[in-house]
Amino acid sequence: MAGSNISPILMTWSIAAALRLALSHASVAAIAAGGIVAPLIATTGVSPELMVIVVGAGNVVFSNVNDPGFWLFKKYSNLSIMETIKSWSVLETII
Repeated sequence: MAGSNISPILMTWSIAAALRLALSHASVAAIAAGGIVAPLIATTGVSPELMVIVVGAGNVVFSNVNDPGFWLFKKYSNLSIMETIKSWSVLETII
């Protein structure tokens, strides 16, 4: 990562988003992404506060059926699974 020409902010967001999609659990994805990109702060000099925000932003990408928040939204909104994907999951990605 240190030798890459990719922006550390874009790289951090991408890692957080990929982990969120793969793991489906926001807390686990955020902690894992933070641990992976923490060395970038020292090597690139990017703001630690900004990196925390970027991890959080990448972490709200597409909630799927393995996410507890998905089921809470589905249940309280009285929606079908497909309606929940079309509304909640898309909304989280836009956020």
